Amino acid sequence: MLAVRVNTEQAVIYRASARNHLASALAVQPGDPYSWQRMAMIDLADHELAAGDLLNSFITSPAEPRLLWARLPLAMLLWDELQKRDPEMLQTQLVMAWDNPQLAWETLRYLPHGPARLAEAVKGLPGIADEWLRVTKQPWPYAQ
Repeated sequence: MLAVRVNTEQAVIYRASARNHLASALAVQPGDPYSWQRMAMIDLADHELAAGDLLNSFITSPAEPRLLWARLPLAMLLWDELQKRDPEMLQTQLVMAWDNPQLAWETLRYLPHGPARLAEAVKGLPGIADEWLRVTKQPWPYAQ
């Protein structure tokens, strides 16, 4: 994945090759959420394109537990574009993540706006203020 972050000539070639292989795989099996998630990682330099890839991953398998944790950091990076396209899908993913609150917190706590976006998504859940304090060791950010 280092090739995704580096803009050397060789990295560009690796990204293009990986993108071509994934596009070929998706042409045969367009319902593969793992390939869509990987495509989003490759396309991360273009947020609009990457957001479309990530949404396809969400759509093809909205409740895949193993993918949830790989997709959440990408969703935080692509937040603005995803909010324009499908804010409900994003909300659903964050609420699903809170089914395992400790892992949700550890996954999102250091990402830009991660804690605030997680709190916003789960604020309607019963008993959330107490659970938030227990998991995050921080007071609930919304008035009771």
